[in-house]
Amino acid sequence: MVFIASSIFIVAGFAYGAWCVVSATDTGVHMGTIGMAILSGALCYQGWTLMQGRVLARMAGVVSASAMAIGNLAVALLVALPWLSSGNGTNIPKALKPTLTLLLATGSAFAVAAAILMLDARARRRARMREV
Repeated sequence: MVFIASSIFIVAGFAYGAWCVVSATDTGVHMGTIGMAILSGALCYQGWTLMQGRVLARMAGVVSASAMAIGNLAVALLVALPWLSSGNGTNIPKALKPTLTLLLATGSAFAVAAAILMLDARARRRARMREV
């Protein structure tokens, strides 16, 4: 189960890293690109530590997966809120739909990773208690 969660971290890290490379070659390096590069490295490292089963990797994984899930879903809500709250029936622009879809997919993936890590930690604790 931890392999699934660590794969989510590593895939997201490489995807953010690829976005940084494309963004840097297109518009040049700026603070947002540097921040995303640091985030992509941190996500890859978190996935690597989860695969290795290091001490406290699960706790850090739950915290970071929860933060990523809440952050992505909150940004998607903030972007879509003006169109969702208007009473005149306007639709979300077609140009924003891929961005919203990716934000929702990433947020959902990290929510699943957090749930997997929490449930797996509980299962290990229960198994340790049965042994005693």
